Amino acid sequence: MKLVMNTVKGDDKCRICTKIDTKKRAIRKEEDKIKRWRREPNRSASIEKSEADIERLRYDLYILDEEKARKQSML
Repeated sequence: MKLVMNTVKGDDKCRICTKIDTKKRAIRKEEDKIKRWRREPNRSASIEKSEADIERLRYDLYILDEEKARKQSML
């Protein structure tokens, strides 16, 4: 049996980083929708829903950042 004590960095992002990037893209997409809808009349319900979605996504980002920090501190 051989024990390997080297760490090899890969080009791929970790699972958590991939999720973080996905959430950030979703936030950007919702913010773009809101900007577009603010120019249109009668879109207040859509804007409110998108704002709620952004808040949920930001909370998810916070949780993922905490998880990432916790895992990095265990290394």
